[in-house]
Amino acid sequence: MKCTKKGELTEPTKDFISYATTRTKSEILNETDLIYRIHLIIHRDIQTGNEPTANIDESMVKERRYAFNWLTFYEDNWDDITLDT
Repeated sequence: MKCTKKGELTEPTKDFISYATTRTKSEILNETDLIYRIHLIIHRDIQTGNEPTANIDESMVKERRYAFNWLTFYEDNWDDITLDT
């Protein structure tokens, strides 16, 4: 979901939910592909001993990939989701 109302994260949940809309399949798949590519770049930088391409927290990227892989039925069980790169 995305919030279409401008505001802070500290707004009441009820307000956030009332303005939320469902993302399209296309948006979800595009984000899934983007986060995969970002993770791949980070992973390759680590493997080759290069300086990170960007100042991005790898653990946050991994959690986002877990979520998108689960959302797109990469695996049925949250505990079985892999992050192949």
